[in-house]
Amino acid sequence: RDAQAPILLARLTPPTLDALRRHLSPRRAAQDLFPHILHFSGHAWADGLLLEDEYGQSAPVTVAALLRDLSLPCPLDLVVLNACESAAHAHSVAQILVDRGLTRAAVGHPRPVYDPEAIAFARTLYADLTDGYPLAEAVARANRHLSTHEAALVGNGDLCFPDLAHGDPVVEDARPRG
Repeated sequence: RDAQAPILLARLTPPTLDALRRHLSPRRAAQDLFPHILHFSGHAWADGLLLEDEYGQSAPVTVAALLRDLSLPCPLDLVVLNACESAAHAHSVAQILVDRGLTRAAVGHPRPVYDPEAIAFARTLYADLTDGYPLAEAVARANRHLSTHEAALVGNGDLCFPDLAHGDPVVEDARPRG
């Protein structure tokens, strides 16, 4: 809300690899519900992401498993991996998603990132993207909130979302309130 970004936030509940696959399905693309941006906020390591299994337990998902299970009907515009080490090396999640054509651009962290800094980073990144700045400039501004490193941008740094208007985000959350 602080960013004033006009978004539909669809939270994966539970955050499993299968739920991610369903949200990035050909049917959702045909219904014009396919996302422009996939934002992952969680834990990661240099070779994968930490999701959950169907029982709510931690489920490490390697880059190889992501590639095996994700067959996208079209590339995402942007993947933001707001997680530690998600862009740590040439075979990291961010780099592989761009190399395999699953996204036009990816942003990730090469080192561990503190939670308050990750939140401030995302707030600035999305506010600047909403204001029409190119991705590379938005990442540079958002990097000012990081004390231990700079986030890595892989892919198209000229990516822009110029036709967005400010507004309140809409949250689609399948989780029951309480």
